[in-house]
Amino acid sequence: QINRTPGECHFYGAGIRFLRDDLADISYRVTPAVVAGRYLVKNDTLALSLEAGPSFTLEEVDGQSDSFFSALAAQRLSWAISENTSLKQEIIANFSLEDADNFTVVATANLDTAITNDLSWMVGLEYLYDNQTADGNKKDDTSLKTGITVRF
Repeated sequence: QINRTPGECHFYGAGIRFLRDDLADISYRVTPAVVAGRYLVKNDTLALSLEAGPSFTLEEVDGQSDSFFSALAAQRLSWAISENTSLKQEIIANFSLEDADNFTVVATANLDTAITNDLSWMVGLEYLYDNQTADGNKKDDTSLKTGITVRF
């Protein structure tokens, strides 16, 4: 997602999200969106924002292709805890405008700690809730991720 901030507290942007999840029988879910948002807090170490806007969802779930107009709403937090450690958290909800029962919510939190100037260690937790899943699949999924990040 790319945002532009014309003023101190407001922003607008455009982005695209992509999901593929073989275990959930999601061959693809592509969601381009445009958003408008507001920073509730924005300084050198902390940024907290809310955003919303129209989107469009193209997906293939359980072998069935679908596309529909949708709306996106998100909350994002970025906190530089120290010079070497940062926390990023977001909650993103996408709702079909045609079917109120068709929505997803993704919540993530990532802790990033510098090892050297160019390397850092990341630990992340992701929770996905999909109200309309493929037959036989659960509606929610939780992932714990970790890895090494290289900065260029």
